[in-house]
Amino acid sequence: MGLLTDFFIASPQEVGMIDLRNGPCKRFPTAQYKNADPSTLEALDTLVIGSQGEGAVDRTCELIRQEEESGPWLLRIRSRIVQALAALEARRLRHLAIQWGQCEEWSMTPEEAQDMVPMLMDLVALAIKARETGRAMYLWKSL
Repeated sequence: MGLLTDFFIASPQEVGMIDLRNGPCKRFPTAQYKNADPSTLEALDTLVIGSQGEGAVDRTCELIRQEEESGPWLLRIRSRIVQALAALEARRLRHLAIQWGQCEEWSMTPEEAQDMVPMLMDLVALAIKARETGRAMYLWKSL
C-alpha cells in the first residue's frame, strides 16, 4: 500500500480544523500521491534551489501535528520551497521532474521517472495558488 501523502494548501486557521485520521483531501485544494516524504522533498529542494542543509525535516518541512507515534502526520512545507516551486519556469518542469524521479530517494529508471512530471506540475500549481492566496502548503502523510 505504501505511504499515503496529500499535498494541500490552507490557512493556519483552516489547518487547525483538520481531522488527521481522515486527511485534508475533501476540504482543501489537494494533490494526492504515495511515498512522498521530507527526504523526497529535500531532493526536490536540492534540484530547485541547489542548497544542501541540516536534514530533510528541518530544511524542507516543519512538523505541525501528529496523531500517534505511527502517524498520521501533518507537516508545513517551508515557504522558501513553496516560493521556489511557484517561480519555476514551465520549460524546466519536465526535465526537473525526471531528474527528481531518478534521485536516490525515488530510484526510478528514466522511463519510470516520466511519471513524476504530473506530480511536479501539481506541486507547482499548488505552490502558485498558495502564493496567490496567502496560504501555506502542507504535507499530510499516513501509513
